[in-house]
Amino acid sequence: MGRVELQRSITSVKDLQLLVNKAKNQRADAICVPPFFVDTAAEMLGRNKITIVTTAGQAQDTIDTKLMGIESAAKAGANEVVVSIAGANILDEKWDYLEKELFRAGQLAGIHNMMLWIGCGFAFLDQVKQARLCEILPRGLVGLRVRGASVSDIQMASIGGVEGFCACFAYGIERGNSPPEQATLDTFTAAGATQFTLVDVPEQKKTDQVYVTEAKL
Repeated sequence: MGRVELQRSITSVKDLQLLVNKAKNQRADAICVPPFFVDTAAEMLGRNKITIVTTAGQAQDTIDTKLMGIESAAKAGANEVVVSIAGANILDEKWDYLEKELFRAGQLAGIHNMMLWIGCGFAFLDQVKQARLCEILPRGLVGLRVRGASVSDIQMASIGGVEGFCACFAYGIERGNSPPEQATLDTFTAAGATQFTLVDVPEQKKTDQVYVTEAKL
């Protein structure tokens, strides 16, 4: 199995420190943090080689806002960035707009030598739309980050030539479940998944926002 990213709801420096400590103790390869905690995470990690992943804007934001988010993430010390695309644009088949948006995001991320992850509801699309989305994704350091992914979703992305595929698993006391078993991760890896994000939903954090992304394996 390749790289594993850890993630949890972060609303304070204390929350961030807990995540950093857990990543170090479990020898995780990456952590995902909100944009305004990137510089602090970089300071906490120091020379540690754990990768910092963050987000750039929200799905409904304009491309210019997302590009500013990529710039800010790079300057703050992030190694990888997630750009989410609006599901409505996919459902309405605004492929020209999406292709331009993704191209500009991929170009800027490439300038900063950052891995670009595209967050979208890939698992909820039919195969026709999945295939079309794969066609317009920029090539290079670009991958899909997907919640609720299945083996067939991963295989579809692989057939479509997508460089990376992140599968996200949310777990914890509030979710009433445990982290995915090794057998599940192995099955996904065999299907072509390149990354996983394990999102720990802590106890008594029901009202906190969970920043869901996936990480490279």
